[in-house]
Amino acid sequence: MRFLLLLSVALCLVAARNFTPDDLVTMERVGDPALDPSSNTYAFNLRTWNETTNVITYNLYFGATSGGAVTPLIPMDGVTDYNYMFTTTQSHLLFLSDRSGSVQLWGVSLKNKVVGTPYQISSFPVSIDNAKLNVDSSMIGFSAQIYPGLSMKETAAQDAAVAASRVNAQYWDKLFIRRWDTWWEGKYNHVFVAALSYNSGLSQWQIGTATDLMLNWASDCPSRPFGGSEEFSFSPDKKEIAFTSQVGDDIAWSTDLNVYIMQLSSLSYTCLTCSNTASDTMPSYSPDGKYLAYGAMVIPQYESDRLRVTLYDRTSKTFTTITEAWDGVSPSSLVWSTDSKYIYATGQYHARQQIFSILVPTGTVTTLISDHFNEGFEVLPCLDKPAATCFLFAMHSLTHPTEIYITSSSGSLTQLTSFNTEALSEIEFSDPIEYHFTGADGDDVQGWVFKPYGWVEGTQYPLVMYIHGGPEDSWLDEFHYRWNPQTIAGAGYAVFAVNPHGSSSFGDAFEQAILKEWGGKPYQDVMLGLDAVGTSFSWIDINNAGAMGASYGGFMINWLNSQTDRYKCLICHDGVFDPLSEYYYTDELYFDEMEFGGAPYIDRTYYDKWSPMAYAANMVTPQLTFHGGMDFRIPDVSGISAFTVLQRKGIPSVLIRFPDENHWVQDPNNSLYWHEQVLAWLQRWLLE
Repeated sequence: MRFLLLLSVALCLVAARNFTPDDLVTMERVGDPALDPSSNTYAFNLRTWNETTNVITYNLYFGATSGGAVTPLIPMDGVTDYNYMFTTTQSHLLFLSDRSGSVQLWGVSLKNKVVGTPYQISSFPVSIDNAKLNVDSSMIGFSAQIYPGLSMKETAAQDAAVAASRVNAQYWDKLFIRRWDTWWEGKYNHVFVAALSYNSGLSQWQIGTATDLMLNWASDCPSRPFGGSEEFSFSPDKKEIAFTSQVGDDIAWSTDLNVYIMQLSSLSYTCLTCSNTASDTMPSYSPDGKYLAYGAMVIPQYESDRLRVTLYDRTSKTFTTITEAWDGVSPSSLVWSTDSKYIYATGQYHARQQIFSILVPTGTVTTLISDHFNEGFEVLPCLDKPAATCFLFAMHSLTHPTEIYITSSSGSLTQLTSFNTEALSEIEFSDPIEYHFTGADGDDVQGWVFKPYGWVEGTQYPLVMYIHGGPEDSWLDEFHYRWNPQTIAGAGYAVFAVNPHGSSSFGDAFEQAILKEWGGKPYQDVMLGLDAVGTSFSWIDINNAGAMGASYGGFMINWLNSQTDRYKCLICHDGVFDPLSEYYYTDELYFDEMEFGGAPYIDRTYYDKWSPMAYAANMVTPQLTFHGGMDFRIPDVSGISAFTVLQRKGIPSVLIRFPDENHWVQDPNNSLYWHEQVLAWLQRWLLE
């Protein structure tokens, strides 16, 4: 089955103005849909920012898969409603919310498609997260951060004692001491399970006593900082739960996540995947109970390795990898068909995030939805042909923010939500041009070229090179709410968002070509790409070019400054300046050991070879540097170091530090300021 992408976008034929950072920051952001198959109702949350009151709200909405207006839950400014899921009976939506001050489980009735009044279900002593229902809604799993061996109540008491203590000190005897943007101070994510029951007298769901499945484990499920409820799964017979965790004192330099199976009656467990020292994650039981599917990597320490879909036959106790030949595609979700014949998955392929089906047990892969960026899908019978399979999902692209769509049996798409239609009708986006050129080693390299707003044939425009982080990531056909090339194109610049060697979605060999090559092949691609777009597009002035990038892209900015003078200005966001010193103050050691060939106290060859600091004497280009004060991945000493060199050498330079931001700028006010400074820097060096 293949769905054709037939979109009908209700925008004016003649747009009035350019896309601006204000548009980006104030845009309403639509969340993933959750489906109630019994009523063909779906739910989603909507993020809004009130610029006047400076309040961010995530409020729930409901709609019908047949279309029509959507209905909000009773609005409540400043709350975060998320992790929403329909019960299999009684037409209730359960969700997590901070409406009561801490994050607890809430519910709301949608009987007869009428939205009721939300009610609080849980009142645990600590906040909970990552909730998931079992097959018949008789149990719920969720996570809570606790001290190993302590209950939720005891954990809350311990937190209160620490807060009241006159001693202000931090103590560690193993890594991690901090990760991403959070200090690790003894608490871990543990999976809890509790019974759910419906009280017909109150017309409300109720929750029973919660059991910590990992009571004494000094480990996490879900994994921090980005793991979610995809890391645990109930068996359809309700006898066991599979979950992901990493056990041991080597978690800072290992990626050995494993899938464990726990019997709910006895809390006895077995490690299903401990023979594999790479990552195993995303366990998912087939509805018929025959298989447990999960994603398995094969390269230890390599967080960017491809996840292979693996089937564990629960009867024969055998393992079969069914997507080994699926080169370069790493599924980010696994959803079974109701008949257990297919696994549906999202995955990145050639700079898009697609929806696929995987035939079980052969592993035959079929692309179902190919264009743009697709996520958060639900599987349902087609409205026009119930015997066929359709999808409800969220989709966005380089020219359109997220909305919710549904497929038909013919493959056409219907857009169900339209929150930003009025705002978009005023805007002229730059249509992306997918561009390929010959890069390092003669390999094909892909990227996206954007014409500037107000483009006139025969006029040349300054160029801004967009360099992504990761480094094993890509500029995808997505509407990025932080690094959106439309904000730069809207200010009058040509933009080339390049996907050099090391980028994901173009095959394993291309992605792994960056290992021990940080300043090698990717740098060649950036420079070859600069020349290529100048040859292919006469309206691009490559002699009036700047470049900007974050994370690894920030490293590349520092590297460009030490290797070439072809750019008139550079912008570095949270970038590595010296890989050697970075190793000793970053959080995840396995990353540097994989990228640079081991620990530097054993072999520092590639740490030194690809260090911008080692070539700092060559830096000549004006550079704007940003850094987040809460960035523990690439701490701010890196940005300070680069700025120090530039200042000492008398090179025009600015350092902007956001004390409360991590690796990303997420506060809308800071985002506006960030964009203001970016555009001012580009104007200073490329337009004046």
